[in-house]
Amino acid sequence: MTAYTVSLDHLPKLFTKWAQDANLYVPVTDVDGFSDFQPWTKDTQVAYDYDLAYYGIKRYLFPPKEDLIRFKMDDKIAEPVFDAPNQIFFGVHSYDVRAVYQLDQLLISGAPDQYYQKRRDNTVIMGMTPMHVSK
Repeated sequence: MTAYTVSLDHLPKLFTKWAQDANLYVPVTDVDGFSDFQPWTKDTQVAYDYDLAYYGIKRYLFPPKEDLIRFKMDDKIAEPVFDAPNQIFFGVHSYDVRAVYQLDQLLISGAPDQYYQKRRDNTVIMGMTPMHVSK
């Protein structure tokens, strides 16, 4: 694991650069006050002070529904589908990073889930210390 410290004024340029090479997800708070990770655009208002992500990033790493096999009926061929885009998650809290680590232990050790492994290989997770914690 590598650790870097970045100031807030450098982030817009970094986000622009990262979004060119990968799907960049950042914490965003909606009008009802719920925070979640959403794709970043130049107009995205990043929630640096969010408390808890409503869904977290698990759904991007281990989606509830995905295509696993593609069939070509005319040729009678079946081939696996490994759709694993490059993705970056910025601002993930330490407890969510720990949850991903536990998911890794379940799905990669022993008999690894190849679909999950490919997605994790193409994922960068950048942590952020929570500014506020609910009581």
